[in-house]
Order: sequence, then structure tokens, then C-alpha cells
Amino acid sequence: MLAFLRVRNGKTRKEYVIEFESDLENNLPLLNYELMTFAYKPSPMMGFVIRDPKTRRISASHSRDA
Repeated sequence: MLAFLRVRNGKTRKEYVIEFESDLENNLPLLNYELMTFAYKPSPMMGFVIRDPKTRRISASHSRDA
């Protein structure tokens, strides 16, 4: 739970965080089980471009993978 709260910090309005948190009671135990049984497979990274002041391509993990 502490790890989720750290990942969630500053991202409470993001769609993927809202989706994961909507069923948190099931998602956290399932994620823990997958990690313990080595069945966990990360989701593909999300990519986007920012221009601040130079253009950079950023890859970010899904909240479940963060």
C-alpha cells in the first residue's frame, strides 16, 4: 500500500491511476501474488514527447508497473 501511495503522489487525476485505484482491494493482492509467484509481466511503456525547452521523448510505466 505504501508503494502505491508513493506512485500515486502527484498523479491522482491520471486515468491509469484512477483505474487502478478504483479496484484497489483486488489489484494490490493480485499484483502481490503475481510478484511472489514470478508470474508478473510488465505492461508496455507509454511514450510521449515534451518540449520544455528542448524536445524529448519520454517513456513512462503504467501505474501497476511503477
